[in-house]
Amino acid sequence: MTKEQAYEKLELPVGTDLQVVRQKFNQMHNEFLMQIDGVSFNPAMKQKKEQQLEELKEAYTLLNESEGMDDSASLPRTERTFDHGEPSTHGQTTEELSLEDAFALFRLTEQQDTTKVQQAIQSRLEKLNQQYDTIDIAVAKEAIRVEIEKAGKAKVIIDNWQENLAKKQEQQKEQASPSKAESRQALTKRKYWMVILAVMILVSLGYGIWRSTHKSSIDLEEQQKIALTWIPTHRVSEEGKDGVYVRNRELTKEEQGRINTDAKLNAETYVNMLHENDSLMVLQETELSYVIQLKDKEELVYLPKDSKSYIFKIGQSTEAEQTKEIDQENPTEAQQTDVDWRKRYHAIEDFHEGRAVVFYNQKYGYVDLDGNVVIPLKYWTADPFKDGLARVGINHKYGFLDKNGRTVIPLKYDMVQEFREGLTLVKLNEKVGFLDEIGKEVVPLRYDDANSFFGGIALVKLNKKYGYVDKTGKEITAINYDYGGINSNLEGVIVVKKDKKYGYIGITGNEVIPLKYDFANPFEEGLASVKLNGKHGFIDKTGQEVIPLKYEYTSSFSHGLAAVKLNNKWGYVDKFGRVVIDFKYDKAYDAANIAKHGGISMHVVVNDKTFYINSQGKCIEWCENAPEGHP
Repeated sequence: MTKEQAYEKLELPVGTDLQVVRQKFNQMHNEFLMQIDGVSFNPAMKQKKEQQLEELKEAYTLLNESEGMDDSASLPRTERTFDHGEPSTHGQTTEELSLEDAFALFRLTEQQDTTKVQQAIQSRLEKLNQQYDTIDIAVAKEAIRVEIEKAGKAKVIIDNWQENLAKKQEQQKEQASPSKAESRQALTKRKYWMVILAVMILVSLGYGIWRSTHKSSIDLEEQQKIALTWIPTHRVSEEGKDGVYVRNRELTKEEQGRINTDAKLNAETYVNMLHENDSLMVLQETELSYVIQLKDKEELVYLPKDSKSYIFKIGQSTEAEQTKEIDQENPTEAQQTDVDWRKRYHAIEDFHEGRAVVFYNQKYGYVDLDGNVVIPLKYWTADPFKDGLARVGINHKYGFLDKNGRTVIPLKYDMVQEFREGLTLVKLNEKVGFLDEIGKEVVPLRYDDANSFFGGIALVKLNKKYGYVDKTGKEITAINYDYGGINSNLEGVIVVKKDKKYGYIGITGNEVIPLKYDFANPFEEGLASVKLNGKHGFIDKTGQEVIPLKYEYTSSFSHGLAAVKLNNKWGYVDKFGRVVIDFKYDKAYDAANIAKHGGISMHVVVNDKTFYINSQGKCIEWCENAPEGHP
């Protein structure tokens, strides 16, 4: 990678001030971490994001080394610097936090329950410390350290305030009880103020109704105070199986029109991706968006109205879906029409394998198609049944039940994932391993992290190194790689990194392509994009170079085409290396099968203007943005 390419990777002009480079890297690094966390359900997408993050780190490291950048310069200073551990006597700044600032740092308010406040603070600190332990770039590590210190100060402020508040309340309780006359007088006053309070509540409700019908956006802090209990109201339909994006703010109509083509806007507003059967709670509907809350998340997010067809209200499935569910269990006619039991619950999710999750009074359980409770409502979390098992949780401990409510895997784990290839990834006391469907430990809980099984092998992490295990728990490689890919696309050849060089191993753990490349991507459609001596090209699964390493950049193959960059312009090649669309674009993205385009299409950019072309290079959408003379 050249310096020019490094600046391009950071989306900055060549020669940009180094302090701006640091700030841009921090911003993009955090965005990638958020995106990686958001797509953890999709291993292939997660791996692709991790590869892009590696490229970003590589670009930053190159600029850091070539310009002699001092990572500790221009960073916020506290009483002690990160690198030296000595008292700072120059440029020292101390940021004083108010109580309001301290609560705001954790997105909390003084009115929230003490226990909930402490849980939120602990969760935030754990996440920051986890980021600090996993990041190995000094400038990012220092920024997170500053955040940890600031969060620690805020916690002390909140703890002291809660302690003083508790003491004050205790003192008030200990005060002598008033005389009867005083009691009557106090009772009269209380009645007076209760009347006043009731009037104020009615006025507030009236204002709230007016506000909800006249305001196009929602006050997040105000809603966070209200939405303390998560009650699912909607689910993602089958049409949303490819992913429904939620955003951290409301998009304008213009932004909604270009969100799929504007990578920067997408990254800045991306929060999470929902898939078929995922549940959500709709709090408010504006002109452009649904304001929603996701399960186990305090933050409120936005679902653009263009996603409306992808969600439906729980308990209002389509007629076809209801018929399908009834046919699966063959209930009687009376059972089909008796829906009165639905009124007993605050929320009812869809039926899966003859069972539906129901919610009442902040607890979850399960009912059968007749509405009979078959598993008591006592769980804090509950997932739909799949292959005869359902994941449930109580008091932040998780396990699995069968359809009769019998515990198959005890509710003692800090985390359990869905079963894949007959095994579930679990976590206990900061260590992870795998259990089978009867709860037997087949891969010991000794690893720091792991991915689910794909093709009979799983990636594991121990002491910041990576390796692989099979389904018997045997380590088929040494745990000594600096990076490890996953076999999510079942190509059978997996990218690994060691001593700053990339190569590939097979599913038995043997090295099939030497670790000699400066960078390497996962195999897609039988070919992998690799980089050596600053040039990119493609190899097959034997390691043979099938498309010459002569390009400045390459994407992975998708639908038989790969975007490649030569002489600062992008075009497309096929699997034989033949140029099928000439080098004339400023940016070019992976081919995709888009229904409205009637087949394969690609998103390209010229002079900051976006349009779509087909596999023959002809413009098919937003052609007014194409340069004059473009077919």
